[in-house]
Formats: sequence, C-alpha cells, structure tokens
Amino acid sequence: MKTNRHMRMTAIMLLCVILCAALFGCSPHVHSYTDGKCACGEECPHRYNGGVCIICGEECRHEYDADSKCGICGITCPHDYENGVCIDCEKPCEHEYIIGICTVCGIECAHAAYSNGLCVECGEACTHPRYTNSVCAVCGTACDHPSYTDGACDVCEKICEHAEYAHGVCVECGEACAHDEYADGVCTVCGEACEHDYVNKVCLVCGMAKPPHYDYEANYADKLPRINISTVNAADAPALMTTESMGFNGQPGSKDNRPYYDCSISVSNCAAEHVLTDIAAQVKIRGNYTANYPKKPFRIKFGKKQAMLGLNEGRKFKSWVLLADYKDIAMTRNALTFYLSKQILGSDDYYSTDFMPVELYLNNTYWGMYLLAEQQQTGTGRVDIAEPDDDYQGTDIGYLIEYDGYYNIEIPAERFSFDYYGRKQLTVYNGSKVTPPDYGFSVKSDVYYDDVNNCAQTKYISEYTANLYKLCYEAVYSHKYYAFNSSRTGLVAYVPKTNEPVRETIEKVIDVRSLVDTYIINEIACDADLAWSSFYMSVDLSASGDGRMRFEAPWDFDSALGLKDTCASGEGLFAANCNNPWLVLFINESWFRNEIRNKWKETSEAGVFDRAREFIRSGREKYADGYRRNFDKWGFVKSSELNWTAMQLKDHAAAVEHLYDWFDTRIKYLDRVWNTQMNSDRALRGVTPAYV
Repeated sequence: MKTNRHMRMTAIMLLCVILCAALFGCSPHVHSYTDGKCACGEECPHRYNGGVCIICGEECRHEYDADSKCGICGITCPHDYENGVCIDCEKPCEHEYIIGICTVCGIECAHAAYSNGLCVECGEACTHPRYTNSVCAVCGTACDHPSYTDGACDVCEKICEHAEYAHGVCVECGEACAHDEYADGVCTVCGEACEHDYVNKVCLVCGMAKPPHYDYEANYADKLPRINISTVNAADAPALMTTESMGFNGQPGSKDNRPYYDCSISVSNCAAEHVLTDIAAQVKIRGNYTANYPKKPFRIKFGKKQAMLGLNEGRKFKSWVLLADYKDIAMTRNALTFYLSKQILGSDDYYSTDFMPVELYLNNTYWGMYLLAEQQQTGTGRVDIAEPDDDYQGTDIGYLIEYDGYYNIEIPAERFSFDYYGRKQLTVYNGSKVTPPDYGFSVKSDVYYDDVNNCAQTKYISEYTANLYKLCYEAVYSHKYYAFNSSRTGLVAYVPKTNEPVRETIEKVIDVRSLVDTYIINEIACDADLAWSSFYMSVDLSASGDGRMRFEAPWDFDSALGLKDTCASGEGLFAANCNNPWLVLFINESWFRNEIRNKWKETSEAGVFDRAREFIRSGREKYADGYRRNFDKWGFVKSSELNWTAMQLKDHAAAVEHLYDWFDTRIKYLDRVWNTQMNSDRALRGVTPAYV
C-alpha cells in the first residue's frame, strides 16, 4: 500500500544520510517538530498510522468525506455521537434501536410517527398513555377495548355503547343490562323478556299486567284412586255411616252440632308418590241441605298438613272435602264448574278449588264415587290473604266471607248482616227491579274474640262491607263518589280524575277482574242457589293487602247447569237478572259489560269451552265401572228438585249426554249474546229472563 511504500523510502533515505556521515565525517540534521514544523523551518511530510503521524507524532486534523473517511490520514471516523450526530464527521447516526434506545448513539427515539401502533423509526409499540374519544393521542390507534369494568373500557375509559345484547348481557363489554325501561314486557334496551315478579297481578319489574293463562288440566287419573277412612273408635262408625237425614248444619246461634271423629286415612290405587297409609286425621259429615241425602258429604281434617293426590300442585293442607254429588245424576256438575273456574278465574291467578274423582270406603266398606276437593279457606295456595296470628284481635287482617242464607246458624262473633243501604232496589239487566235479599254473611277466615257475642274483627268487616256497598251504590245510581277514609271505618267525598268516574271509583275498592270472572262462571252455570249461599268474597285489609274486595272460590254447583227448572232450556240471561246484589250492581254499566264481553271472547278463543265439552264426556268414558258401582249402591235416584227433562233420564250415560247438550246450548247462546251480538245491548235486553 502507499503508506508502507513511503515508510520504506523514508527508511532508505535515513540510511543514506547515516552512511554519508560515516564516510565523510559529518553529522546529519535531526528534525524536531512542534505542531508539525521543525525548528529549521521544514514542515513535517507527515506519514500517518492510525490517525497519528509516525514522524512528528502529531494527530491528524481529519477532513472527513461523505463516507466518514478522512481524506488526510485515511482513517474511518470512529464516531463520537451527540444528539444522534457524530461530533467529528457530523454524520447522523444510522440508529439501531432496542426498546426505543439506539444501541449505537444512545439517543432515545422521538417516536415521531406511528403505523398500526408501532413507531415507524424504532418499531416500538406505543404505550397509549392517553386516549381521546377512544383514539390514542400519541399514535392515533383506535382502542380495541380488550376488557371492561362496570361498562367502562379498562384501557381508554370509554363508556360502552351497548350496541348488541345477548340474553340481557352486552356482547361488547359483558355488562348485564339494567332493564331501565320496558314495553309490553320486553326491555327496550336489550330486547330481553322480563322474568316477571307479580304482586296483585302486576309485575313489580316491568309494570305489565299478568296475562291470562288457560293451561289447567284436570286431575283425572287413569284409574280411580281409593280413599279409605277408618274410625279409631268402632262406636263412631254408625254415626259416620248413617244414611238418615241430618237436618241443617247446626242450629241458630250455634257453631256446629256435628262432631269430628278420630280416624286414619289411607289412599291407594294411585301413583306411588300419592299413596298414604293410616295417616291420623278427623272426619265429619259436612254440608247443609246436602246432609239430608242418604249419601253424605264429608270433611277431612289431618293432624298435620297433607297433600292429597297431587291436587293444587301438591300443596299441603289440613282440610279437604269429599262431595257426594248425590242429586246430580250426571255426577259431573261440580266438577265441570270447578273445571271452568280453574280456567276462567285461574287464568287471572284467582283461587278456585282443584278436584279429582275418587272411590270412598268407610271402615273398608264401599261408599261410592265422590269428588275430592279443597276446603274453602284462607292460606297460601288457597284464598291467599293475610292471616292473623293466634289470638290476635286487631282488625288489620284478611277476611274471607260467604254471602250465606244459612249465616244465622253461625255464632254471633262469626256472622254479620247489614241492610244493603236501606235495601234500595236494584235494576237488573232486563229492566226489572229486585230487592237485595235479607241474607247476611258468615266469616270463614279466622277471627279471635273473648266474647262469642262480640268480635271486633267481625264488626270491622261488617261495617267495611256495608260502606263498600253504599259507595258502589251511590257511584252507580246517584253518581256521587266516595272513598274510604284512612282507617276504612267510614267514607269521605272523592273527586274522580278520569272521564269514567264510576269505573274509577269502583276499581279502587273492587277487584273488577275477579268479579267479571265470577259473573261469567255463574252466568254459564245458572245455579239456583246463586242468590242464596256459597258465594265467597275476600278482602285483605292488612298492611300488605290492596284493600279491594275480591270474588273467588266458587262453590256448590250440584243444582246448576240445567238440572233444575232454573234456565232449563239453556237460554236466557240468568246471573244478569238475579237478585244477588253483588252480581247485578254494575250490570247496567257499559264499561262492566265490555269487560264481560272481552273476557268471554278471550276465554272462547283460548279453546276453554271446546275443552269443557270434551271434559264432560271424559269422566263417563274413563270411569264407567266406578259410576256403575256407585249407582248399584245408591240407586239412580231422581230427586223431586229436578226439572221435567232430567226426570226422564234412564241412566248415568243419558244424564251425562243431557248435561253435554245443555252446556253446548248454553255456550252457543252466550256466544251469540257476547260475541256475535257483542255491540248490541238491545239484543241482550230483548232476552226473556230465566230468573228474576
């Protein structure tokens, strides 16, 4: 190389100088350089190695080219960087970054530009230190919202827009919808249907009224269950098994003159889960007029609450009844009306008894076919109102009362009557006038007292019912409006706020839906005892009750459905023209009739009446042997109470067909009245009343 050649030449010249000095006896001049110049004035010719002159020792004063190579000494600049630029050659550093720091010059990357969240210069991912509208203010990358807490992104803090929900949970953030607003039972935010928590038939969550549900199925097992009642004391058997007339249940002023007998009860010939063996209980003959027949009804009272054959969804109660259906030669009228009640009242969550045909044995002696049913009483799963604690005599409780022509056989502390606001006449639907009967009420729920002639709770419900009737009468007949005072012991003037003042006033104190349902059941059944007894009403006047009179628990229909002269043809309005004041008080109100028509239409379209027709015949076909055994024991007895057509029937099969035909005629007639002619009140008024 050029440098090495110079060095060799320099060495040769020095050797020549030394030889000359030796030969001619003279000493050579030795240069001494300072800043590259000898004292003799000669400048050093500079011969460099590693940037230092090997002659004078002076460091090269580099002049670097674009490739950082010195044009004087030929050395490549070793680079000493400051702020990313070599302080010697002024060449910018060709950075090599690790974690945003150049490993060459040590400078930190300025991250001047990003692409997809990565620095274009150094490749480091942006730490997204802050976001604006879910976009990183540093790199411009949109947040991908990897996780949320309480609906806010954990990274950018943006509140989730909840654009899509699945099963009430936001697909994006996983937060459950708060369901702040509902429409028709569906959340307007997430589209999830409300799971409903109903109180008094209104959902506490979404505010929706509970829709009717016509899903009751009768408990008609494939084989007839057998109930055997065995008296503990043999001496009690004759009294329990008597066929003699019993007279009325009790005497005026006495609670009951029929004793309970200790017994054990067994249930067999049924599904294994319903079998009972020798369960301790008590039994007595029940009923008023029906206790005069040879085949008598019974009431069972267990020592502990007990389910019976899965009735009422398997709920347990102490009291159950066995209905004899003696005078009903079809032995189906109670069952049919209970079936309709479970559909009509049950669709709106009001109580009516469940039921099942059984064969009864008394002390292992066959006693005939009976209808197992529920005792009409208060309790969860029955008439569900507040029950008082034992011996509690406060008046803020629930009351179950029966409009009852037999009320005077109850002790004074458990009965009451009032004069129906001076027994003012009522106008029934056909325009006739009726006077409310002089009948009172039996209190069927528990009340407590120290004096059998004076019960504060009974007095309270008596005054409440009298004021309730006055309030309703005044609204309908005088268009004067009242409400109960805060203690419900009297009435105060009320100013309605809607354009339906009568309806508004009545709906504050009467559960109109229950009354509509009860009216329809009784209009179908045409029960001759409708204005006499077995007409149940309840009101919950406790702190948790709604304070409105409710109509439910329909009962006692063995004289109904075309068996007697009452509505024997199946045509004509009956309940609308009877003298049961609670059923006809509102019958001329157009809003009340519209409620009846709407409920009828709803029930009909749900197929209830078609299924009821099938129900009438189903028992006859399924339990033909059981009916035969029953009539073999008791005979096909036709009471003088029956109408002429019923008296001509020859056997049970014919009696069932008679009931079927009557029911079919009745439903078709009421369909014409409430469905085809539902907009014509004149058509209704033109009907000849079956009963006034």
